[in-house]
Amino acid sequence: AYKKVLYGDDAERQLVALNLEPAGVTSATAFNLFNFPSWTVANYTWAILTWHAGGAIVLHQGPGRWRAMDPAQTHAVATPQMLTEILAAPAETPLRNPGLRLFLVGGVVPTGLWREARARLTDDLWSL
Repeated sequence: AYKKVLYGDDAERQLVALNLEPAGVTSATAFNLFNFPSWTVANYTWAILTWHAGGAIVLHQGPGRWRAMDPAQTHAVATPQMLTEILAAPAETPLRNPGLRLFLVGGVVPTGLWREARARLTDDLWSL
């Protein structure tokens, strides 16, 4: 059986009001959602926040998630598995972006993976 969930304008306004500032999303945001495997409320939230602020969304559709990393991006969201794929990029690939805020969702991030992400990607990691 299916369940109907009502989601109105008020709920969306509240979602934006509560999350926009803490996430650091602005009109200058370029948010990389990759080809996020589960387009769920959690991932929709990142897109709607960015669109409300006037920012841009990046949806990478090809293989090699690390190819979607760009120094102009300000935000990204990844699961531990996605992060592993990004960090599997060749060592000479420039992935470091000190201006990137990376949200890690969907599971526990092992300490070694966290440290490698800080070393190769950004110091601004958020585990949600």
